[in-house]
Amino acid sequence: MLEACDAVTNRIGPKKPRRQAYWWQDSVAILRRKCIHTCRLWQRAKKRRQRIQEEIDNYGTAYRLKRKELRNEIAKLKSFAWQELINSIDDDPWGLPYRLVLKKLKAASPSLAELLDVLSEILDFLFPRYNRQNPMTDWRDFAWSNDWMIGQSEVTKVISQRTASSTKAPGPDGFSLTLWKKAPGKILE
Repeated sequence: MLEACDAVTNRIGPKKPRRQAYWWQDSVAILRRKCIHTCRLWQRAKKRRQRIQEEIDNYGTAYRLKRKELRNEIAKLKSFAWQELINSIDDDPWGLPYRLVLKKLKAASPSLAELLDVLSEILDFLFPRYNRQNPMTDWRDFAWSNDWMIGQSEVTKVISQRTASSTKAPGPDGFSLTLWKKAPGKILE
């Protein structure tokens, strides 16, 4: 069972820390901070009761300029990183360029579950299929037993013993326990 699960899915564990983008530098971090600060100033100016339209327009223009500056810096750094990657192909063909191409090819190939011919056999062994008739549709041989009778006292006892919580989901009937506790006796019958 462990081998089958390990082959098909990944184990749940602690979250891996987010990796920094390959093009990220301190210049982008500084520009990003300035852009976010300008955006917040613009948003606050729009929310004020006594709005000055000229001030709002100035903040909006400043924000658009900062955002454009940030985008240009990111595009420039991505371009430099791409050129560096291309130049590194001749130095180390089995290094980073090879791993990036291999990762793209793995993502395009079919998954392991699709490749396993024995997957259906494993599933049939772990979760056998029974050829019984569905009890929800076939009622021809049904016979009532008085052992199944439930009295109102039993229902009232069970409902009163339970503690109602607003965070609990309702039962299969869709009614929460607090509703059943407030229901009159005639409904419980």
